[in-house]
Amino acid sequence: MNTQLMICLVIFIATLASFILNKIPMWVTAMVSMTALYATGCISSGDALSGFSNVNTILMATMFVVAAGFQRTSLVDSMCKGLMKLTGGSFRMAYLGYLLLAALLTNFIASPMVVYAIVSPLLVALCDSTGNSRSRVMFPMMVVCVACCGILPLPTAIQQAGQFTGFMETYGFEGAFNPMYFLAGRWPVMVVVILWALLIGPKSCPENPILPIKMTSREQKAKEKLSPFVDKMGIAIFFVTMIALIFSAQLKMES
Repeated sequence: MNTQLMICLVIFIATLASFILNKIPMWVTAMVSMTALYATGCISSGDALSGFSNVNTILMATMFVVAAGFQRTSLVDSMCKGLMKLTGGSFRMAYLGYLLLAALLTNFIASPMVVYAIVSPLLVALCDSTGNSRSRVMFPMMVVCVACCGILPLPTAIQQAGQFTGFMETYGFEGAFNPMYFLAGRWPVMVVVILWALLIGPKSCPENPILPIKMTSREQKAKEKLSPFVDKMGIAIFFVTMIALIFSAQLKMES
């Protein structure tokens, strides 16, 4: 084992330990780790900075901004109230509805983080209006977004099937992937993960967040109510963005 590899392993272990202990902000850990890898010659300057211009990084950051704006619109509360009325006031059934929505969207949009940014404002509003803990449901929702991506024979699976078929052709293998293969092989994963997120996951998550939330979305809305025009624009921007992401291939907007 050469010296460079040993240095990389030490930095990796120290970074992992810092993330687990959570004694300093995670972004500080990430930046220190990147700087250490560059200073020790483990990565080049291009590799160290390439992540900041990565399409997925920019997409996730901008989607959280769009989601934050959407969370302040009147539609979020209206959807929350409508769902609670539809489920007879049952938080668990309403929560299941959002889990199913997340599982469906991950089969239209290939990025789990983008789907999470879309669904999380709705789930936050549901928790705030019913007095339930955000901390118990946000992580299970994220697991559903990640685990259920590309299972159903919808755009994400079709795209993945094309990519895998291209890999096989590149390496000289015969045959082609069919989007139905993902459903046939992984449908139990979708069922188990959704049931886990509904019944077991919230019980293993903390009642209160590790870092306190200074202001809830409802308190912020009360202090800074949007004008009717801005409210409508926030709703329109959110849905136009979501439709553009779903049909990005047809609109020739793929990275």
